[in-house]
Amino acid sequence: MKRFGLFDKIFSQGLYLSLLNLDSDTDSDTDVIQCVKEIGDIIAEDKDLETSISLLFSDVNWRPHLVAAVAVLLTSPSERNMNDLWDAFDKGSWVSPQFAATASLRDYKFKNRLVDRVKNRCALMPSELSLLSPLERHSAAGPCGDYQRVCKNMASLISLAETISDLDPGVKDELESEDVQDMLKQDVDDSGDRALRWLSDIRKILDKYWISK
Repeated sequence: MKRFGLFDKIFSQGLYLSLLNLDSDTDSDTDVIQCVKEIGDIIAEDKDLETSISLLFSDVNWRPHLVAAVAVLLTSPSERNMNDLWDAFDKGSWVSPQFAATASLRDYKFKNRLVDRVKNRCALMPSELSLLSPLERHSAAGPCGDYQRVCKNMASLISLAETISDLDPGVKDELESEDVQDMLKQDVDDSGDRALRWLSDIRKILDKYWISK
């Protein structure tokens, strides 16, 4: 991984791992809450936060991606940082369910971006993953191949599409198409359920600490 300035302490302490699978326990002494507070402290201190978040998203590894997603949730993200999030999503980040949940809360273009990706079947953008050795790629992005990453992205978005009340009927037809349903079957990580659970749990954390969602 690259060096991330003030955010380096999150990785040296290992607290970022608690963000991967949140739970409903919002007691102040849990690793999750401590990590979120640490990120909040860094946000308050960072003089060039937009660039710092962009650097986290630009890494090929899922670990800084996850920290960047939480940083987005604790701020009013810039257009640049939302584009950074979607670029990392489109490159097949292992934390795409967390990205989808984050975007559903913070991106005012979420519905349009979701529809665009459903229509192009979550086609992946080229990324540095293809340049890594199998072992490096596994560490950076999990054990999935490209098609499994596509299916994971699609499953994450579809689960959240079901929460959009004014979704166009034509898009709903796309979601129910045979090829999309086959993609859902190929998602071995239960990414749709993961996205919804993470969304529910992060909302509880934001509510608990009076952070606007």
